[in-house]
Amino acid sequence: MKIPNYKYISRIFIPEGVNYTLENIENTIYLKTDSIRQPEIILFPEVNIGKEPWVVQKGNKLIQIDGKEEVLEESHGDFLGVTYISVEGVIEKVLQIREDEFIFKGNKYNKFLKFFNTYILENNRKITFIYDNMEIDREKPKYYIVNKNGISLVYDGYTEIISKSGSLTINEEKILLGRYGNRSIFQGIDGKILLDEDVIGFCENKAELLGVINNGIVISCGDKVKYFSDGIWQEIEINANPFLSFVNSNFIILTADSYTLVYDKNLFLIYKFLSSGASATTRYIVLFRNPFVGVVDSLDDEDVIRTEKNVLDTSSPIKILIRKNYDIEYQNVIEVNRRDINSKYYEVEVEPKLLGDYEAKFKLISPFFSLNANIPIISEKPRIYAKGSIIRTNGEVLGTKMNSYLNLTINTKIITNIPYVIRIRFRDKLFDFTLNEKEVNKELKIPINIFDKKDSNEIIKIEIIRNNVIQSSMEFLVPIIFVEPPKEWKSKIVDLGDYIEKISYARKGDISWTKICHYPKHKKAILIKENSKEGIKISGDKVIVNLENPIENLYYTINYPYLVLIPKMKYYYPIEVFYGTHSYRGLPEKIIFPLDPAYDEVFIRIYIGDKTVKRTYKIPKEVYFKVAVNSKNKLEELLKSFGIV
Repeated sequence: MKIPNYKYISRIFIPEGVNYTLENIENTIYLKTDSIRQPEIILFPEVNIGKEPWVVQKGNKLIQIDGKEEVLEESHGDFLGVTYISVEGVIEKVLQIREDEFIFKGNKYNKFLKFFNTYILENNRKITFIYDNMEIDREKPKYYIVNKNGISLVYDGYTEIISKSGSLTINEEKILLGRYGNRSIFQGIDGKILLDEDVIGFCENKAELLGVINNGIVISCGDKVKYFSDGIWQEIEINANPFLSFVNSNFIILTADSYTLVYDKNLFLIYKFLSSGASATTRYIVLFRNPFVGVVDSLDDEDVIRTEKNVLDTSSPIKILIRKNYDIEYQNVIEVNRRDINSKYYEVEVEPKLLGDYEAKFKLISPFFSLNANIPIISEKPRIYAKGSIIRTNGEVLGTKMNSYLNLTINTKIITNIPYVIRIRFRDKLFDFTLNEKEVNKELKIPINIFDKKDSNEIIKIEIIRNNVIQSSMEFLVPIIFVEPPKEWKSKIVDLGDYIEKISYARKGDISWTKICHYPKHKKAILIKENSKEGIKISGDKVIVNLENPIENLYYTINYPYLVLIPKMKYYYPIEVFYGTHSYRGLPEKIIFPLDPAYDEVFIRIYIGDKTVKRTYKIPKEVYFKVAVNSKNKLEELLKSFGIV
């Protein structure tokens, strides 16, 4: 079986859901569909599509497609369904009223069938065909067959045959399958296959003529294809679709549901494609698998794939030439570069996913055919060597907050043109370094944290990762070396306002040590000022609280024998109040002292922050005189009540 080489592959549009066949008219190959209307579509010798719009049916809608969809008509009514049909350039409708009742142009039918783009309506009296866009009415036959070469209507003692070239009547009851040169091929009602009047075979099922090849006849018969040549029948086990199959003088092309087989005239299988509509000239095989058109050149025997260079070395990747019209799907290789070489080939540069592999595996893909390919290659597994230690301290690695670092020397050799990663694993930490060099000799210092003082060594794992695949790895044990700070330290002192900061520091190689001490100053920074309206004011690092007359007034009254004081305060701060030998300390509330006429002053102190505000108030002497007079009058009244005065 051969690998096909394509003359071209093109993509075209046909509406979703339409059926199609290929029609060969003097080696010009057309695509025909069962749509209501379509543009002329030529697939060979080159793809050419007419400008006429598509007209198709979707549900009860008649749709025109010309770049965009447009609803031409939508049918509604008391019916089960509608079918639009093109009849002599006019779009007609077949309405289904009930399961066995159909209306077409006012006539009732009890059966409605479709055979590709031929429609059949039947009732008890007549049969109507819509064939090649023409309406044909006939008296109902006792038997009929529609195939891709025409219609055979069998009546008592004769058969009418209708084809695109006209109609004829023969005085026998048999079905026309097609023409073989100047002779006709028939199938009798009893299943016999006849060449004119001669019986050449038998098919108990409906037979279809697929074509003639040299002196042979190829027919489909049920789930088999039969090939008659030199008086002998040969069978091919395939249920071929007559509308998608094709036979000519060089090829027998048989299309089933899953695949299309191409045989030569000696019945040797030469190609196997995915199921496609097919036709051919003597040299070219034309395939259509929606939406792709493919033309295979049967005489082009050049390699589909060539190996230009199968060694991955320091100069370049592996180089493979691929025939155009094939795409490539990689299995264990990576594409590095791609470029056109000439009109037939393009070049891909690849490398194995896993360096050291000896075979490149991939798949060549086209819309009609795919091929798994394996190519021997040579590539080198990466080499890696590493050594080192862990430097541990109670200081910090310069520029970090880490207390230790990995001190490693790594040597690698990796032949690749793709960037790769050296990954260092330390405990649960990963450190990745992306590189392009084919040979590496590096010293790495990687800051880490180690808090366990008991460990004296650690396991380090190093991996080479390329395209997310580990190419090579190694594990090794490194010692942990503790480094003490030096004896000599430097220091500096910084005044930070509320405290003094002393910074002591030392350095040895890539490690630094720092000690910081703070000494509080207890600096006084809140100041109180009296008799100012400015409120709270910030000045530098000081807060100044300005007070305006903190004691607004002192109210007093005599409730003999007590003096009652009520201070009215602007700020609710603690106060001290002194009256004679009596005192009060607390918040400014109602204050009651025993009345003592020997004293006429009230002394008040207010404490606000570090500020003490003092005030002295006088009690007028007249108040005491009034108290004395009131007391005298009350005493006289009391004595009179006892009869003393």
